[in-house]
Amino acid sequence: MLQSVLSKTGATKRFSIHYYSALLHQYGKNQYFYRAIFDGVRSGKSSFMLPYIADVKEVYSNATIVKHLDEMAVATLLQDLLAKDIKLSLHQERMLVEFQQLFAFRVSSWITYNPNTLLEVAYGGLDALLSKPALVSSLIEYTQDQDIKNLKEALYTLDFWVQHDIVEQLPTLHLKAKYADSVILGIVSTLRESLSGLLFLLYAAIAKQEQKKIDLKLDRLLHMYVVDVLNVSPDYSEELAAMITTLYTKYRPILELRSKIDDNQYFLEV
Repeated sequence: MLQSVLSKTGATKRFSIHYYSALLHQYGKNQYFYRAIFDGVRSGKSSFMLPYIADVKEVYSNATIVKHLDEMAVATLLQDLLAKDIKLSLHQERMLVEFQQLFAFRVSSWITYNPNTLLEVAYGGLDALLSKPALVSSLIEYTQDQDIKNLKEALYTLDFWVQHDIVEQLPTLHLKAKYADSVILGIVSTLRESLSGLLFLLYAAIAKQEQKKIDLKLDRLLHMYVVDVLNVSPDYSEELAAMITTLYTKYRPILELRSKIDDNQYFLEV
């Protein structure tokens, strides 16, 4: 399925070169720190210090790494088709009521759809971002009954709807005019992995601002997220930040409730 999607993602565009350059630089930094950790553990010392700055002497840029990164992006976007080894049940009534208010109508409708229709409504927004839509057609060809059951279970998770809601806003950016389809899939996969966490961090930061009467420059945080985490051009920073702020406003009540049931109240201390 991964190869079916990636084989149709179109030619490289100029902004895509900048994206892959930044992504490979990140890969080089990660490799540097993982190597430092590995060497520290292997040394047998009871403790060791990690460097503050990565001394990246080599940027890995061979085609095999790019291929693996592209495949990882698609796999990340399709993770809701997989069975979850760990399932968490939530019994706090207020959280359940808030979740119901936000998603009950869509969940109750989607759960009745036939497999092809469900795949279209769940992933059609991603296809709309691409110059050569390939995702839904590949999913219809390769998914099995168990995959559809797993997807229906994912409808009851916050991460699924955060991704779906941000994807619905992305067409206004016209990313396909400047980015190759494989890059767009990579950008959205990073949103899938990090946006929910960013929303929780924003809630904690805004709460701290109000408590301490200080300005934490959250506009800079959002700019850094867009440029340094998503590896998207600064040209899109303001619009993407506005989209994230809109999502935060929508989800703030459930973020607040979620933060209060965490058994580690210092987890998101700012």
